[in-house]
Amino acid sequence: MQKVVYLLRYLRFFELKPRLSSVILLMATLLVCMTRSAAQEPTAKKTDLQLSETTIKEALLVLQKKTGIMFAYGQHLEKYRSLTVNVSEKDITIAKALELILRDTDLTYRQVKSQVLIEQKSASQTPSSPNGAAGPGQQGSGTLKGRIVEFETSQPLPGASVSIVGTSIGGKANESGYYTLTGVPAGNQTLEVSFIGYQTERISVNVNAGRETTYDVRLQGDDNLLEEIVVSTPRSTFTSERQLIDEIKQSRTIISGISNEHISRLADRNMADVAKRITGVTVVDDRFIVVRGMAQRYNITYLNNNIAPSTEPYSRAFAFDLLPTHIVDKVIVNKSPVANLQGDYSGGAVQVFTKQTANAKGLNIGIQTTARSNSTFGNGMMYRQGGLDWLGFDDGSRRLPQNNLVKKSEGAQSIEQENIGSFSDNWTYGPRKVTPDIQAFVNYFDNWQLGSWQLFNLSSLVYTNENRFVKRNVQVGNTWSYQIGPMPVAVEQNNTQGVEQISGQTAKISAMQNFALRIHDGLRLNWNNFFLNEGRGSTVLYFANPNIHPELRNSDVRRDQKRTSLIFEQRLLYNGNLGGSWEFDKNKEQRHLIEWNMGYTYAKQYSPDLRIANYQRQKNEDNSDNAWEVNFGSDASLYFGMLSRLFISNDEQIYNISGDYAFHAGKNFVFKLGTFHRYSLQNVDRRFFKVLPGFMTGNEVTIGGWGYEEFARNMAKISPQLLRFGEQDLAWLWDKRYFPEDGTGLKLYDVSSPVDRYKASEQNNAAYLLGEWNYEEKLIVNAGLRFEYNLKKVGGSGNRGTLYFPIPVRLETRNWLPSGAVNYWFTPDIAVKASLGKSINRPEYREISPFSDFNFIDNEQISGNVTLKEAKITNYDVRVEYYPEQHPNEMISAGLFFKRLKNPIERLRFESAGSVNAAASIFPSISFFNPDKARVYGLEIDIKKSLEFIPLSFSRNLSAVLNGAWIRSSVSNTLIERTEEQRRQYGASSGSELGTFSGRPLQGQPPYVINAGLFYENPGKGTKVGLIYNRSGDNIYAIGNGNRDTIQYLKDRLLSGEQLSNTELVKLSRRPGLMELARQSLDITWTQRIVKSMQLRVTAQNITNTAVRIVEDQNWNYRYEPEIEKKANNNRSYYEGDNIFRSFKPGVTFNLSVTYSF
Repeated sequence: MQKVVYLLRYLRFFELKPRLSSVILLMATLLVCMTRSAAQEPTAKKTDLQLSETTIKEALLVLQKKTGIMFAYGQHLEKYRSLTVNVSEKDITIAKALELILRDTDLTYRQVKSQVLIEQKSASQTPSSPNGAAGPGQQGSGTLKGRIVEFETSQPLPGASVSIVGTSIGGKANESGYYTLTGVPAGNQTLEVSFIGYQTERISVNVNAGRETTYDVRLQGDDNLLEEIVVSTPRSTFTSERQLIDEIKQSRTIISGISNEHISRLADRNMADVAKRITGVTVVDDRFIVVRGMAQRYNITYLNNNIAPSTEPYSRAFAFDLLPTHIVDKVIVNKSPVANLQGDYSGGAVQVFTKQTANAKGLNIGIQTTARSNSTFGNGMMYRQGGLDWLGFDDGSRRLPQNNLVKKSEGAQSIEQENIGSFSDNWTYGPRKVTPDIQAFVNYFDNWQLGSWQLFNLSSLVYTNENRFVKRNVQVGNTWSYQIGPMPVAVEQNNTQGVEQISGQTAKISAMQNFALRIHDGLRLNWNNFFLNEGRGSTVLYFANPNIHPELRNSDVRRDQKRTSLIFEQRLLYNGNLGGSWEFDKNKEQRHLIEWNMGYTYAKQYSPDLRIANYQRQKNEDNSDNAWEVNFGSDASLYFGMLSRLFISNDEQIYNISGDYAFHAGKNFVFKLGTFHRYSLQNVDRRFFKVLPGFMTGNEVTIGGWGYEEFARNMAKISPQLLRFGEQDLAWLWDKRYFPEDGTGLKLYDVSSPVDRYKASEQNNAAYLLGEWNYEEKLIVNAGLRFEYNLKKVGGSGNRGTLYFPIPVRLETRNWLPSGAVNYWFTPDIAVKASLGKSINRPEYREISPFSDFNFIDNEQISGNVTLKEAKITNYDVRVEYYPEQHPNEMISAGLFFKRLKNPIERLRFESAGSVNAAASIFPSISFFNPDKARVYGLEIDIKKSLEFIPLSFSRNLSAVLNGAWIRSSVSNTLIERTEEQRRQYGASSGSELGTFSGRPLQGQPPYVINAGLFYENPGKGTKVGLIYNRSGDNIYAIGNGNRDTIQYLKDRLLSGEQLSNTELVKLSRRPGLMELARQSLDITWTQRIVKSMQLRVTAQNITNTAVRIVEDQNWNYRYEPEIEKKANNNRSYYEGDNIFRSFKPGVTFNLSVTYSF
């Protein structure tokens, strides 16, 4: 019943989304205009025609230019290349003109909507067979019928030619796309279907004597069939499942992927959801790809042949949820190294190809709305937004004031009273209805004839608006163990329990503009542009209370905590590349291909005026709660002050150029060489402002430095109303009256310093040689060598108190990366592929910078590690592949892989349970480190299979996909010995307490991944149904910065009654690692053609609604062992085991979408 209520509430949707209603109205207007345009009768128009000794092809081109009508033809004109026509007529219809041009041929014309097709005249058919059937039934024969439709939209294709290969039986589809062939010999036959502008399809059919057999056929657009005259009916030239399988088959190395055809079957709205359908791929944080258990940092992402930058301010990763599915054609994951790809990957080189230009004219529009079971139509909490938030842009209301806010020194600098009003006074938030999500897109295809050249165009625009409310439970430390369990109080004094309430709106605009210029058959230029902007506004309310037994709450001096974070994050990405290819001596055995590409990428991450307020309260004696008031007075509260505001910007520019040359030396040898050069610049800057009592300097790191009496005396000069303000007071508090210059009120300090910024650059120069020997398409040997020079420089700063010093980081490497592959084809259907290669994994700027940042959404402090090193990987692969000859949409593969890593890079939890550090006591601390070595190995299986062998009437329309991976890994390390100079410069850096260990899994690696899908598709009716399942196992979210054996040894001593030294207590108080538990999802999707090329899609995602859970590995064994109840001596309960650190249920997602193709 609750789900029905969600659907009914959509009726109110347009009242809540007036701007988005305008988008829908615009699309409806386009629909009406295009429909009216399509209704015109082109052949009834009149024209003048003067032709003298003109070929038929030239005559049609003249007629097209004079009338604007599109003509389409295939190879039918080839036999009339030398035939010329002479026409001199005025004011004749197009129909008459065509009759005159074609009068000496066996060609005719046919009008299909606004397009005219030139085709061969049909052979005479039996009059009683209106669909072109071949005569009455005969003994041992049957009837074949079905419908011919367009590949993607399922729109019928009237006039498509059908025939039985090897016979004279043939005909054409009627106006509704249906065909009927009678008198077809019983048994196995080959049905051939063709249509102008589409690829000819041949399928195996089984005809039963005296019975009707139905075979529906989908045709896919083919640019290669058309020349100057183009097709304007809606058609798809996107990657089909068959084409993807063929690409995998032809690949010399180990690859996996997903096609546009498969993507269209899914319920997924962005590419993060899509990627987890690829063999061996999982997705973490609903954004980042993990390939073969190698964490997201081990992948490299290409966007239309350009390397995409990291989209994250905290780690090396590309957020795939930024890419909407409507713009993507296919994704290829290269799992083994190859010389002509960058060597900086070990998990996978993920190539995302957006939809490209096509030799067609068309317009696709669509709109989708989404509701979530646990948030849509509920109440969230949001602060007042800017006027452009709905577009993902800040309207300037959050920008950093520019008047007199130039930093004059490296210490804290007070902001003058007159400038307080330059900052926004918006600190309040309130309830807001969570409305359904909406996504709308437009794709426009076109092309123009420029003399002998042809220019192709693809324009795409996607708008997404998402609204969510998430409630997450959080807990640090074992349940109620503080003061009851066996651990000392000092070790568990910061244990908390709480809840996070996250309300947010995300607006995304992605635009794509691609041009392709075909100069002649062998020369082509491409200019591709992709723009993406995402704006995410969030209100995060964090409530925490001491993790203590309820009976002890009143006696505990610690207070409940609350933090409000008002956040706006903007991510902007532009990716443009200009490239081309020139193939000469194309039809000779010895031929050449030159390809080149120049690219530019600009990425910006911007968080203006991020506002933080911390509060506290203590219970009364009657267990009632006091009001929340500002949390200030302890050393921990000094870091963020009474209130704080941050302005963070991260800009990166990337320039790259590449060139490749291939020489085909006959049928058996291919030689390739190429070069790649990339240069990038990054600039990170943070301005940090905080409010303190007016008598303070802003440079304090401890309140104790004032002395208790002096501190109390100064505090007494300030109104208690200003020192103990609550949330309700923020509406009036931000006023310059309360920030006097005499120190008797509040004061705003700019505490930004050199540690709040860094600049970085990277230079990458590479070249490769690659050779291939092909022995009769049976044995193929591929070998290559790549050289990469990389220089990465980061300029940052460190500090000791108010003393700042530079920390330059320079990471220079030279790597020779050999790779090789052997393919052996036992038969045309069965092959064994083996590959071997070396690759590397370089740290990202953020990971080696002396810079710490805060993730207020996930409540983490992320710090770089300047001692981080490059990882080196050796990769081994072997795979058996089977491609059934009679079933080109099927494949079965099984493979083994093994990786040996030197200095792998892992994510580390760098924090102590008893820490009094200001930031560490509020946020879990995350950093990065290198263990000595690791190995990863596993098995992958991929099956794509039609279920037509099942003896059911509808089984021909069923297909199944099953893929999965079983993965194991082992990491080892020896004790890190640091020099005295390193200790002075870097302190206790990440990984310094790990010591010697071996055998645990690699961080981020799940032990298994399973993907399964069952699909039903009836092309004739335009119906598609899918059932999709995904599951991945537990994985390590972050390693604990401690040695398991040492911690267990200290615990045993403590439990035996022995006293530990302060140094030993510090070791014991190391926070354990974090693990993400197994996740699964089940999706259902239903797509139905309504009329012509209009489709309706209804989906339900994540039906299982499995909770997202991260646990603390209290036993330090990286296996989840749930908490179990224990009894203390006083009979009070506490718990031991792995506690749930963070958990929430994402909810079931319901989608409704409508698309139309013109």
